[in-house]
Amino acid sequence: MIRDAGFFAAGLALGCAVALVVLSRVDVFMPWDQATQAQLASLSTKDLGRVLMGRVGARFIQGRGPDDGAVFYDAPKPYSAWLCRANRYFIASKIVRGYEESAQEFWDDDLQVKQMYGVWKRPTAPDDPTLARETACAKYHDFDHLIYESTALTAERAVYVMDVASQQARSGRVSFAIACKDERRIPDKPCDAAAILRDFDLKRIYQVWMEKEIKDKDSYERVDQIFAEPPSDSKGCPGGWDDLSFRVRDVQHIGKQSISEADVESIDVLLGCVD
Repeated sequence: MIRDAGFFAAGLALGCAVALVVLSRVDVFMPWDQATQAQLASLSTKDLGRVLMGRVGARFIQGRGPDDGAVFYDAPKPYSAWLCRANRYFIASKIVRGYEESAQEFWDDDLQVKQMYGVWKRPTAPDDPTLARETACAKYHDFDHLIYESTALTAERAVYVMDVASQQARSGRVSFAIACKDERRIPDKPCDAAAILRDFDLKRIYQVWMEKEIKDKDSYERVDQIFAEPPSDSKGCPGGWDDLSFRVRDVQHIGKQSISEADVESIDVLLGCVD
Protein backbone atom coordinates (compact mmCIF):
# COMPACT_ATOMS: atom_id res chain seq x y z
CA MET A 1 0.00 0.00 0.00
CA ILE A 2 2.78 2.41 0.94
CA ARG A 3 4.63 1.54 -2.25
CA ASP A 4 1.48 2.09 -4.33
CA ALA A 5 0.89 5.42 -2.60
CA GLY A 6 4.45 6.43 -3.42
CA PHE A 7 3.97 5.55 -7.08
CA PHE A 8 0.68 7.50 -7.11
CA ALA A 9 2.29 10.60 -5.58
CA ALA A 10 5.20 10.41 -7.99
CA GLY A 11 2.82 10.01 -10.92
CA LEU A 12 0.74 12.94 -9.75
CA ALA A 13 3.82 15.14 -9.38
CA LEU A 14 5.04 14.10 -12.83
CA GLY A 15 1.61 14.84 -14.32
CA CYS A 16 1.56 18.30 -12.76
CA ALA A 17 5.08 19.01 -14.01
CA VAL A 18 4.15 17.94 -17.53
CA ALA A 19 0.97 20.05 -17.43
CA LEU A 20 2.95 23.08 -16.25
CA VAL A 21 5.47 22.70 -19.06
CA VAL A 22 2.72 22.28 -21.64
CA LEU A 23 0.75 25.27 -20.37
CA SER A 24 3.85 27.47 -20.14
CA ARG A 25 4.47 26.91 -23.85
CA VAL A 26 0.93 27.81 -24.92
CA ASP A 27 0.60 31.27 -26.48
CA VAL A 28 -0.79 33.53 -23.74
CA PHE A 29 -2.77 35.49 -26.31
CA MET A 30 -4.54 32.46 -27.78
CA PRO A 31 -7.79 30.96 -26.45
CA TRP A 32 -7.26 27.68 -24.64
CA ASP A 33 -9.22 24.64 -25.79
CA GLN A 34 -11.05 22.42 -23.33
CA ALA A 35 -8.16 19.96 -23.12
CA THR A 36 -5.72 22.73 -22.18
CA GLN A 37 -8.15 24.19 -19.65
CA ALA A 38 -8.61 20.72 -18.12
CA GLN A 39 -4.88 20.56 -17.40
CA LEU A 40 -5.26 23.57 -15.12
CA ALA A 41 -7.06 21.38 -12.59
CA SER A 42 -3.91 19.29 -12.10
CA LEU A 43 -1.74 22.27 -11.11
CA SER A 44 -0.87 23.34 -7.59
CA THR A 45 -2.14 26.70 -6.36
CA LYS A 46 1.24 28.34 -6.97
CA ASP A 47 1.65 26.90 -10.45
CA LEU A 48 -1.92 27.82 -11.37
CA GLY A 49 -1.27 31.36 -10.20
CA ARG A 50 1.97 31.50 -12.19
CA VAL A 51 0.23 30.42 -15.39
CA LEU A 52 -2.86 32.63 -15.07
CA MET A 53 -0.96 35.71 -13.87
CA GLY A 54 1.20 35.29 -16.94
CA ARG A 55 -1.92 35.73 -19.04
CA VAL A 56 -2.87 38.82 -17.03
CA GLY A 57 0.60 40.30 -17.52
CA ALA A 58 0.46 39.65 -21.24
CA ARG A 59 -2.48 42.07 -21.45
CA PHE A 60 -0.55 45.02 -19.98
CA ILE A 61 0.11 47.79 -22.47
CA GLN A 62 2.40 50.04 -20.41
CA GLY A 63 4.62 49.66 -17.39
CA ARG A 64 7.22 51.39 -15.25
CA GLY A 65 9.84 50.04 -12.89
CA PRO A 66 11.33 48.15 -11.31
CA ASP A 67 12.73 50.86 -8.97
CA ASP A 68 10.46 51.26 -5.92
CA GLY A 69 8.20 48.54 -7.22
CA ALA A 70 6.62 48.14 -10.65
CA VAL A 71 3.49 49.72 -12.10
CA PHE A 72 1.49 48.36 -15.05
CA TYR A 73 -1.67 49.42 -16.87
CA ASP A 74 -4.09 47.38 -18.92
CA ALA A 75 -5.99 48.63 -21.97
CA PRO A 76 -8.45 51.45 -21.16
CA LYS A 77 -12.14 50.74 -21.68
CA PRO A 78 -15.08 53.12 -22.13
CA TYR A 79 -16.61 54.15 -18.81
CA SER A 80 -18.85 57.12 -19.59
CA ALA A 81 -19.49 59.79 -22.18
CA TRP A 82 -16.18 61.48 -21.26
CA LEU A 83 -14.10 59.04 -19.24
CA CYS A 84 -12.10 55.88 -19.93
CA ARG A 85 -11.36 53.32 -17.21
CA ALA A 86 -7.98 51.63 -16.81
CA ASN A 87 -6.68 49.31 -14.10
CA ARG A 88 -3.42 50.19 -12.37
CA TYR A 89 -1.40 47.24 -11.05
CA PHE A 90 1.29 47.99 -8.48
CA ILE A 91 3.75 45.22 -7.58
CA ALA A 92 5.60 45.86 -4.33
CA SER A 93 9.38 46.23 -4.20
CA LYS A 94 9.68 43.11 -2.04
CA ILE A 95 8.21 41.06 -4.88
CA VAL A 96 10.47 42.69 -7.47
CA ARG A 97 13.64 42.01 -5.45
CA GLY A 98 12.46 38.72 -3.95
CA TYR A 99 12.90 39.56 -0.27
CA GLU A 100 11.83 42.05 2.42
CA GLU A 101 14.29 44.73 3.46
CA SER A 102 12.35 45.83 6.54
CA ALA A 103 9.74 44.53 8.97
CA GLN A 104 7.23 47.02 7.57
CA GLU A 105 7.45 45.46 4.12
CA PHE A 106 5.97 42.26 5.55
CA TRP A 107 2.64 44.09 5.83
CA ASP A 108 2.75 45.68 2.37
CA ASP A 109 0.41 44.18 -0.20
CA ASP A 110 2.18 42.10 -2.82
CA LEU A 111 -0.14 43.41 -5.51
CA GLN A 112 -2.52 46.38 -5.53
CA VAL A 113 -5.11 46.93 -8.25
CA LYS A 114 -6.87 50.28 -8.57
CA GLN A 115 -9.42 51.51 -11.07
CA MET A 116 -8.31 54.80 -12.60
CA TYR A 117 -10.03 57.13 -15.03
CA GLY A 118 -8.79 59.23 -17.93
CA VAL A 119 -10.53 62.18 -19.59
CA TRP A 120 -10.94 61.59 -23.32
CA LYS A 121 -13.22 64.57 -24.02
CA ARG A 122 -14.60 67.64 -22.28
CA PRO A 123 -18.11 66.90 -20.93
CA THR A 124 -19.53 70.16 -22.31
CA ALA A 125 -17.87 69.82 -25.73
CA PRO A 126 -20.15 69.00 -28.67
CA ASP A 127 -20.29 65.33 -29.60
CA ASP A 128 -18.12 64.28 -32.51
CA PRO A 129 -20.11 61.78 -34.61
CA THR A 130 -16.88 60.52 -36.17
CA LEU A 131 -15.33 59.56 -32.82
CA ALA A 132 -16.87 56.75 -30.78
CA ARG A 133 -15.90 56.37 -27.14
CA GLU A 134 -14.71 52.82 -27.81
CA THR A 135 -12.24 54.14 -30.37
CA ALA A 136 -11.17 57.06 -28.17
CA CYS A 137 -10.50 54.83 -25.15
CA ALA A 138 -8.65 52.23 -27.22
CA LYS A 139 -6.26 55.02 -28.24
CA TYR A 140 -5.96 56.52 -24.74
CA HIS A 141 -2.40 55.92 -23.50
CA ASP A 142 -1.87 59.04 -21.37
CA PHE A 143 -1.23 57.11 -18.15
CA ASP A 144 0.49 60.11 -16.56
CA HIS A 145 -2.92 61.77 -16.32
CA LEU A 146 -5.36 59.48 -14.57
CA ILE A 147 -7.88 60.09 -11.78
CA TYR A 148 -8.34 57.98 -8.67
CA GLU A 149 -11.75 58.26 -7.02
CA SER A 150 -11.90 57.59 -3.29
CA THR A 151 -15.71 57.72 -3.42
CA ALA A 152 -17.57 55.74 -6.09
CA LEU A 153 -19.20 57.66 -8.95
CA THR A 154 -17.37 60.89 -8.12
CA ALA A 155 -14.82 61.10 -10.95
CA GLU A 156 -17.41 61.77 -13.68
CA ARG A 157 -19.07 64.55 -11.70
CA ALA A 158 -15.75 66.11 -10.69
CA VAL A 159 -14.66 66.37 -14.31
CA TYR A 160 -18.07 67.77 -15.30
CA VAL A 161 -18.23 70.53 -12.65
CA MET A 162 -14.61 71.57 -13.25
CA ASP A 163 -15.26 71.76 -16.98
CA VAL A 164 -18.32 73.96 -16.41
CA ALA A 165 -16.45 76.13 -13.89
CA SER A 166 -13.39 76.65 -16.08
CA GLN A 167 -15.54 77.45 -19.13
CA GLN A 168 -17.48 80.06 -17.15
CA ALA A 169 -14.27 81.57 -15.80
CA ARG A 170 -12.93 81.91 -19.36
CA SER A 171 -16.14 83.60 -20.48
CA GLY A 172 -15.96 86.09 -17.62
CA ARG A 173 -19.53 85.24 -16.50
CA VAL A 174 -19.32 83.10 -13.36
CA SER A 175 -22.64 81.96 -11.85
CA PHE A 176 -21.23 80.59 -8.59
CA ALA A 177 -19.40 81.92 -5.55
CA ILE A 178 -15.63 81.58 -5.57
CA ALA A 179 -13.02 82.00 -2.85
CA CYS A 180 -9.28 81.49 -2.76
CA LYS A 181 -6.83 80.74 0.02
CA ASP A 182 -3.07 80.50 -0.45
CA GLU A 183 -1.39 78.98 2.60
CA ARG A 184 2.04 79.36 0.99
CA ARG A 185 1.97 83.11 1.80
CA ILE A 186 3.95 84.21 -1.26
CA PRO A 187 4.66 87.98 -0.99
CA ASP A 188 3.03 90.21 -3.63
CA LYS A 189 1.12 87.33 -5.21
CA PRO A 190 -2.62 87.43 -4.41
CA CYS A 191 -4.68 84.26 -4.58
CA ASP A 192 -6.76 84.60 -7.74
CA ALA A 193 -9.38 81.84 -7.96
CA ALA A 194 -10.78 83.09 -11.28
CA ALA A 195 -7.34 83.04 -12.90
CA ILE A 196 -6.69 79.52 -11.63
CA LEU A 197 -10.01 78.33 -13.06
CA ARG A 198 -9.41 80.09 -16.39
CA ASP A 199 -6.11 78.27 -16.86
CA PHE A 200 -7.32 74.93 -15.55
CA ASP A 201 -6.76 71.75 -17.59
CA LEU A 202 -9.02 68.79 -16.75
CA LYS A 203 -6.12 66.38 -17.17
CA ARG A 204 -4.48 67.85 -14.07
CA ILE A 205 -7.11 66.23 -11.81
CA TYR A 206 -5.56 63.21 -10.06
CA GLN A 207 -7.87 62.39 -7.12
CA VAL A 208 -11.46 63.05 -6.09
CA TRP A 209 -13.73 62.16 -3.20
CA MET A 210 -17.16 63.17 -1.91
CA GLU A 211 -17.03 64.93 1.45
CA LYS A 212 -20.77 65.24 2.05
CA GLU A 213 -24.15 64.44 0.48
CA ILE A 214 -27.59 65.75 1.45
CA LYS A 215 -30.73 64.48 -0.32
CA ASP A 216 -34.15 66.07 -0.47
CA LYS A 217 -37.15 65.22 -2.67
CA ASP A 218 -35.87 67.14 -5.70
CA SER A 219 -32.08 67.15 -5.51
CA TYR A 220 -28.79 65.96 -4.11
CA GLU A 221 -26.49 68.58 -2.63
CA ARG A 222 -22.89 67.40 -2.47
CA VAL A 223 -19.50 68.69 -1.46
CA ASP A 224 -16.74 67.24 -3.63
CA GLN A 225 -13.03 67.48 -2.95
CA ILE A 226 -10.94 67.64 -6.13
CA PHE A 227 -7.15 67.44 -6.07
CA ALA A 228 -5.09 68.58 -9.05
CA GLU A 229 -1.55 69.21 -10.16
CA PRO A 230 -0.71 72.91 -9.66
CA PRO A 231 0.37 75.02 -12.65
CA SER A 232 3.98 74.45 -13.69
CA ASP A 233 4.85 78.06 -12.80
CA SER A 234 3.34 77.70 -9.31
CA LYS A 235 6.40 77.29 -7.13
CA GLY A 236 6.08 78.68 -3.65
CA CYS A 237 7.09 75.80 -1.40
CA PRO A 238 10.78 75.67 -0.55
CA GLY A 239 11.83 72.08 0.08
CA GLY A 240 8.43 70.69 -0.90
CA TRP A 241 5.74 70.53 -3.56
CA ASP A 242 2.90 72.91 -4.27
CA ASP A 243 -0.57 71.44 -3.73
CA LEU A 244 -3.83 72.55 -5.40
CA SER A 245 -7.32 71.48 -4.39
CA PHE A 246 -10.91 72.57 -4.99
CA ARG A 247 -13.81 72.22 -2.56
CA VAL A 248 -16.88 72.24 -4.78
CA ARG A 249 -20.45 72.51 -3.54
CA ASP A 250 -22.78 71.32 -6.29
CA VAL A 251 -26.43 70.34 -6.73
CA GLN A 252 -27.80 67.54 -8.91
CA HIS A 253 -31.47 68.10 -9.81
CA ILE A 254 -33.26 64.75 -9.84
CA GLY A 255 -34.99 64.00 -13.13
CA LYS A 256 -33.08 66.73 -14.95
CA GLN A 257 -29.49 65.70 -14.36
CA SER A 258 -27.67 62.38 -14.00
CA ILE A 259 -25.32 61.63 -11.10
CA SER A 260 -22.51 62.67 -13.45
CA GLU A 261 -23.86 66.23 -13.76
CA ALA A 262 -24.54 69.03 -11.31
CA ASP A 263 -24.89 72.79 -11.03
CA VAL A 264 -21.93 74.46 -9.33
CA GLU A 265 -22.94 76.50 -6.29
CA SER A 266 -19.51 77.47 -4.95
CA ILE A 267 -15.82 76.66 -5.29
CA ASP A 268 -13.12 77.20 -2.67
CA VAL A 269 -9.63 77.09 -4.14
CA LEU A 270 -6.80 76.12 -1.79
CA LEU A 271 -3.08 76.34 -2.51
CA GLY A 272 -0.68 74.79 -0.02
CA CYS A 273 2.52 72.84 0.42
CA VAL A 274 3.28 69.13 0.68
CA ASP A 275 6.50 68.34 2.54
